[in-house]
Amino acid sequence: MSSPFVESMAKSLLASPPEEVVEQLEFLPMPVADRVRQRMLELTTETQSLTPLQRLWRRHWRDIKLRALAHRFYQHATWEVKEGDLYCITRYGAALYRVAGFAPDRVLMAYLCGDEGDVDPERLAKDPEEWDGDEFLHGGFSVNRVHIPDWIWLHVAESSGLDLSAADLRGVVKVE
Repeated sequence: MSSPFVESMAKSLLASPPEEVVEQLEFLPMPVADRVRQRMLELTTETQSLTPLQRLWRRHWRDIKLRALAHRFYQHATWEVKEGDLYCITRYGAALYRVAGFAPDRVLMAYLCGDEGDVDPERLAKDPEEWDGDEFLHGGFSVNRVHIPDWIWLHVAESSGLDLSAADLRGVVKVE
Protein backbone atom coordinates (compact mmCIF):
# COMPACT_ATOMS: atom_id res chain seq x y z
CA MET A 1 0.00 0.00 0.00
CA SER A 2 1.42 3.35 -0.99
CA SER A 3 1.32 6.47 1.15
CA PRO A 4 -1.45 9.02 0.52
CA PHE A 5 1.13 11.41 -0.95
CA VAL A 6 2.50 8.82 -3.40
CA GLU A 7 -1.04 7.75 -4.34
CA SER A 8 -2.30 11.28 -5.01
CA MET A 9 0.90 12.30 -6.81
CA ALA A 10 0.78 9.23 -9.07
CA LYS A 11 -2.89 9.83 -9.94
CA SER A 12 -2.26 13.51 -10.58
CA LEU A 13 0.74 12.84 -12.81
CA LEU A 14 -1.12 10.23 -14.84
CA ALA A 15 -3.54 12.98 -15.83
CA SER A 16 -0.71 15.36 -16.77
CA PRO A 17 1.15 15.88 -20.05
CA PRO A 18 4.43 13.87 -20.25
CA GLU A 19 6.68 16.95 -20.02
CA GLU A 20 4.98 17.97 -16.78
CA VAL A 21 5.48 14.46 -15.34
CA VAL A 22 9.22 14.64 -15.97
CA GLU A 23 9.40 18.12 -14.46
CA GLN A 24 7.44 17.16 -11.32
CA LEU A 25 9.44 13.96 -10.70
CA GLU A 26 12.73 15.90 -10.88
CA PHE A 27 11.72 17.87 -7.78
CA LEU A 28 11.06 14.80 -5.64
CA PRO A 29 13.72 12.96 -3.63
CA MET A 30 14.90 9.90 -5.59
CA PRO A 31 13.27 7.25 -3.32
CA VAL A 32 9.92 9.07 -3.42
CA ALA A 33 10.13 9.59 -7.19
CA ASP A 34 10.80 5.86 -7.59
CA ARG A 35 7.73 4.97 -5.50
CA VAL A 36 5.60 7.42 -7.51
CA ARG A 37 6.87 5.91 -10.80
CA GLN A 38 6.09 2.41 -9.51
CA ARG A 39 2.57 3.41 -8.47
CA MET A 40 2.02 5.11 -11.84
CA LEU A 41 3.00 1.85 -13.53
CA GLU A 42 0.56 -0.09 -11.32
CA LEU A 43 -2.22 2.38 -12.05
CA THR A 44 -1.46 2.28 -15.77
CA THR A 45 -1.71 -1.51 -15.75
CA GLU A 46 -5.07 -1.23 -13.96
CA THR A 47 -6.36 1.18 -16.63
CA GLN A 48 -5.62 -1.09 -19.59
CA SER A 49 -9.09 -2.57 -19.19
CA LEU A 50 -10.68 0.88 -19.61
CA THR A 51 -12.59 1.85 -22.73
CA PRO A 52 -11.04 4.48 -25.05
CA LEU A 53 -13.60 6.96 -23.68
CA GLN A 54 -12.62 6.31 -20.06
CA ARG A 55 -8.90 6.57 -20.89
CA LEU A 56 -9.46 9.92 -22.64
CA TRP A 57 -11.55 11.20 -19.73
CA ARG A 58 -8.97 10.12 -17.14
CA ARG A 59 -6.20 11.95 -18.93
CA HIS A 60 -8.05 15.08 -20.11
CA TRP A 61 -11.09 15.51 -17.87
CA ARG A 62 -10.17 19.04 -16.81
CA ASP A 63 -9.94 20.26 -20.42
CA ILE A 64 -13.11 18.43 -21.48
CA LYS A 65 -15.06 19.68 -18.48
CA LEU A 66 -13.90 23.27 -18.95
CA ARG A 67 -14.96 23.19 -22.62
CA ALA A 68 -18.37 21.74 -21.64
CA LEU A 69 -18.86 24.41 -18.95
CA ALA A 70 -17.93 27.15 -21.43
CA HIS A 71 -20.32 25.67 -24.00
CA ARG A 72 -23.15 25.70 -21.47
CA PHE A 73 -22.56 28.96 -19.59
CA TYR A 74 -20.71 31.18 -22.06
CA GLN A 75 -22.44 30.06 -25.24
CA HIS A 76 -25.75 29.43 -23.42
CA ALA A 77 -26.17 26.00 -24.98
CA THR A 78 -29.20 24.00 -23.90
CA TRP A 79 -29.23 20.25 -23.42
CA GLU A 80 -31.90 18.18 -25.13
CA VAL A 81 -31.31 14.94 -23.21
CA LYS A 82 -31.09 11.76 -25.27
CA GLU A 83 -29.82 8.23 -24.83
CA GLY A 84 -26.05 7.96 -24.92
CA ASP A 85 -25.39 11.53 -23.80
CA LEU A 86 -22.37 11.93 -21.54
CA TYR A 87 -22.36 14.39 -18.69
CA CYS A 88 -20.41 15.50 -15.64
CA ILE A 89 -21.35 17.75 -12.74
CA THR A 90 -20.38 21.35 -12.08
CA ARG A 91 -18.28 20.82 -8.95
CA TYR A 92 -14.60 19.91 -9.12
CA GLY A 93 -14.01 16.24 -9.76
CA ALA A 94 -13.78 13.73 -12.58
CA ALA A 95 -17.11 11.95 -12.09
CA LEU A 96 -18.56 10.99 -15.48
CA TYR A 97 -22.01 9.60 -16.29
CA ARG A 98 -23.96 8.41 -19.34
CA VAL A 99 -27.67 8.68 -20.00
CA ALA A 100 -28.24 4.96 -20.49
CA GLY A 101 -31.91 5.29 -21.36
CA PHE A 102 -34.37 8.12 -21.76
CA ALA A 103 -38.15 8.47 -21.77
CA PRO A 104 -40.11 11.58 -20.70
CA ASP A 105 -41.11 9.96 -17.39
CA ARG A 106 -37.77 8.36 -16.48
CA VAL A 107 -34.05 8.52 -17.13
CA LEU A 108 -31.49 5.76 -16.65
CA MET A 109 -28.12 7.07 -15.51
CA ALA A 110 -24.97 4.94 -15.71
CA TYR A 111 -21.74 5.61 -13.82
CA LEU A 112 -18.53 5.61 -15.88
CA CYS A 113 -15.84 7.21 -13.67
CA GLY A 114 -15.59 8.41 -10.07
CA ASP A 115 -14.40 11.75 -8.70
CA GLU A 116 -10.73 10.82 -9.06
CA GLY A 117 -11.17 9.47 -12.59
CA ASP A 118 -11.19 6.02 -11.04
CA VAL A 119 -13.34 3.19 -12.32
CA ASP A 120 -14.99 0.94 -9.76
CA PRO A 121 -15.73 -2.40 -11.50
CA GLU A 122 -18.45 -3.23 -8.96
CA ARG A 123 -20.21 0.07 -9.58
CA LEU A 124 -19.77 -0.28 -13.35
CA ALA A 125 -21.41 -3.71 -13.24
CA LYS A 126 -24.51 -2.37 -11.49
CA ASP A 127 -27.65 -1.68 -13.47
CA PRO A 128 -28.13 2.00 -14.37
CA GLU A 129 -29.82 4.10 -11.70
CA GLU A 130 -33.35 5.15 -12.48
CA TRP A 131 -34.43 8.77 -12.02
CA ASP A 132 -37.82 10.37 -12.36
CA GLY A 133 -37.69 12.21 -15.70
CA ASP A 134 -38.99 15.49 -14.33
CA GLU A 135 -36.59 15.38 -11.34
CA PHE A 136 -33.63 14.62 -13.62
CA LEU A 137 -34.47 17.41 -16.05
CA HIS A 138 -35.84 20.11 -13.73
CA GLY A 139 -35.24 19.06 -10.09
CA GLY A 140 -32.89 20.69 -7.61
CA PHE A 141 -29.73 18.93 -8.81
CA SER A 142 -30.49 19.22 -12.54
CA VAL A 143 -28.70 22.58 -12.82
CA ASN A 144 -25.49 20.84 -11.72
CA ARG A 145 -25.43 18.40 -14.64
CA VAL A 146 -23.28 19.51 -17.57
CA HIS A 147 -23.72 17.81 -20.93
CA ILE A 148 -20.51 17.08 -22.82
CA PRO A 149 -21.36 17.18 -26.53
CA ASP A 150 -19.74 14.64 -28.86
CA TRP A 151 -17.82 17.34 -30.72
CA ILE A 152 -15.91 18.26 -27.55
CA TRP A 153 -14.84 14.63 -27.02
CA LEU A 154 -13.80 14.22 -30.64
CA HIS A 155 -11.92 17.55 -30.69
CA VAL A 156 -9.94 16.77 -27.52
CA ALA A 157 -9.19 13.24 -28.75
CA GLU A 158 -7.99 14.52 -32.12
CA SER A 159 -5.88 17.33 -30.63
CA SER A 160 -4.32 14.77 -28.26
CA GLY A 161 -3.52 12.37 -31.07
CA LEU A 162 -5.92 9.76 -29.69
CA ASP A 163 -8.17 7.62 -31.84
CA LEU A 164 -11.73 7.97 -30.58
CA SER A 165 -14.67 7.26 -32.84
CA ALA A 166 -18.23 8.44 -32.44
CA ALA A 167 -19.08 4.80 -31.67
CA ASP A 168 -16.75 4.91 -28.64
CA LEU A 169 -18.98 7.63 -27.20
CA ARG A 170 -22.14 5.48 -27.27
CA GLY A 171 -23.30 2.59 -25.11
CA VAL A 172 -27.01 2.81 -24.78
CA VAL A 173 -29.57 0.79 -22.82
CA LYS A 174 -33.14 1.13 -24.10
CA VAL A 175 -35.86 2.33 -21.73
CA GLU A 176 -38.91 0.13 -22.17
